[in-house]
Amino acid sequence: MLNRHSRALAVTALSIVTIAGGGSLTAAPMITPTGLNSGQAAVSSLQAAAVSWTLASAWTDVTISASLITEWGDERTGEAFLMNQIGPGTTVANQIASTPFTFATVPTLIGNEVFVQLFSGLTLDAGTYYLVFASSASSTWIATTSLPYNTAPGVSVGTPYFASSSNLDTGFAPASTFSVSNAPRYFSLTGTPAGSEPDPDPDPGPDPNPVPEPSSTLLIAGGLLAWAFRRRAIASSGR
Repeated sequence: MLNRHSRALAVTALSIVTIAGGGSLTAAPMITPTGLNSGQAAVSSLQAAAVSWTLASAWTDVTISASLITEWGDERTGEAFLMNQIGPGTTVANQIASTPFTFATVPTLIGNEVFVQLFSGLTLDAGTYYLVFASSASSTWIATTSLPYNTAPGVSVGTPYFASSSNLDTGFAPASTFSVSNAPRYFSLTGTPAGSEPDPDPDPGPDPNPVPEPSSTLLIAGGLLAWAFRRRAIASSGR
């Protein structure tokens, strides 16, 4: 059985665990396509594709995925660029991140929403962003949709783009001359609004039930009693 002091320690430990467990947050949907994919836009040696979105405020722990697909069973790869600008004059100074990716193999191009995760753990400030898809492969695509997106407050999806033929910059795809597309891309973002993360070391504030410290009077009284008992013990031993 726990004594009084052990019970107090157990309650304190339980309180700490409850506070730590209750502070975690899960990533929220930022951009989610609705419905099934209804078509494809080429991402190949002949064409680059791009998507854009705008954030009214900062987000953290952002994950970006897109439905990048092929019907061919061999491994086909591409590269994704996260940019703050696209078009002629764009340089690597405008690049926030880039990553290689492998197209997902699907049995049919229509109706298969297989997402390839491209980036995770990003912090994105308020502003407009562009995601460019490029590849030297063939018969590779990003799925498209004719339906609207579900978006979080303060998040809006912008214009889809493509660049092909002589407008494609094969050296650095984000610097291509892009045209507006009428086929919204099948991509998604999740994240956490900045400022909503739990404090890793919250200040608990003053203890509502502090243990009172002994007053100086009690300390003096205790000292006098100890001295008196000592004197009495000495006197008894001397008899």
